[in-house]
Amino acid sequence: MKVKYPKHLFHVLEPSLWPFFIAFGLFFFVTGIAFSIHYIITGYYILILGILILLVTSIFWFLDISREAVVKGYHTRIVRKGLKMGFLFFIASEIMLFFGFFWAFFHSALCPSITLGTWWPPIGLKYIAVFEFPLFNTLLLIISGFSVTWVHKGISIGSYKESLDGFLITITLGLWFIFLQGIEYYEATFNLQDGIYSSIFFY
Repeated sequence: MKVKYPKHLFHVLEPSLWPFFIAFGLFFFVTGIAFSIHYIITGYYILILGILILLVTSIFWFLDISREAVVKGYHTRIVRKGLKMGFLFFIASEIMLFFGFFWAFFHSALCPSITLGTWWPPIGLKYIAVFEFPLFNTLLLIISGFSVTWVHKGISIGSYKESLDGFLITITLGLWFIFLQGIEYYEATFNLQDGIYSSIFFY
């Protein structure tokens, strides 16, 4: 029996339920955040459920992608180029997102409007000291940048142990950052409804 090979270099994906589970996880995640902001106690449980669904689904989905690339050999040169382009577009979207955040911050900080009392940060708002949690979290992000570079070096030279060690350090630093960011959000004396300063802070 003659095997029919595809006449193209692209990878046609098989039907998968992972996007369906990701959509459910995102729904629970966003709903949990909204409920938690309004101090509805069930919101915390819904938020945790959403995070768990997203984590488990992401792990299994990434395993499927690795299996398609390594075992089945579906990731041809064209497919790898498409994946790299997709990641570059993701990085570009992140740059534009943070550009918008910084634009909003500097627009309000350098020329505060009369609704802010022409003062930045707004009068009466107890803001978080820069040299406490924000400075430490910034240092964590910088250190995680070094550790992820260590992972890249390990992969480049083919050292599994070196890349795994750097990866575990990066994951640990990321979890530590998220934990401290959560504490910072919890201890803030303002919320999303307190004007442009709090909106920029929480977003």
